[in-house]
Amino acid sequence: MINFFRVTKIHRPILLILGVISFGTVGYVYLESYRLLDAFYMTIITVGTVGFTEVQPLSDIGRLFTSVLILTTLGVFAYSITLISHSFVEGDARRDPLPAGMDVALFKSVLHDWPEDGARHLLDAAAKALKPGGQIVIFERLPFELERHLGYHEISNLMFLHHLRKPDFYRARLAATGFDIVAEAQIELDMPFFLLAGKKV
Repeated sequence: MINFFRVTKIHRPILLILGVISFGTVGYVYLESYRLLDAFYMTIITVGTVGFTEVQPLSDIGRLFTSVLILTTLGVFAYSITLISHSFVEGDARRDPLPAGMDVALFKSVLHDWPEDGARHLLDAAAKALKPGGQIVIFERLPFELERHLGYHEISNLMFLHHLRKPDFYRARLAATGFDIVAEAQIELDMPFFLLAGKKV
């Protein structure tokens, strides 16, 4: 039997937003004696942050209610966006397997965020998910020496310095998981990067 009253992850944010609109509409009807349509319109332009003028001038209690409505709306929308995004992009790359049958797994400036065991785990998970002939493409920063003067825009890179690895680490990991290296290049941008591509055999 179909349960029409079951609330799923996608229904919850919709119900919350409808609740805020209902709260606002009832509040304007009760506190400001607005007609139902005017109260609904006032709620929509308030929660939508459109900024049109009021349907009619607000009393002090109406302004206070509008302030509470705006603050409530900010929280509800932030929470709703989180719920909606989690229903589309749910998972944990450290724990969950990647979707099987992929053609390419691209790691662009991702692996340096992880210690060696974390980077190794992500590469192994990608290797497992790729179909034969699939490729892993790695585009990462190369380690650099602090002997040179860093530009202001490069200072943020210092926090990753201890995780920046030479391509040998990635080359060895790809070989250990059954990949042939098909492309390799060093690229100079604001700092040295390398590109490494391996094909699953």
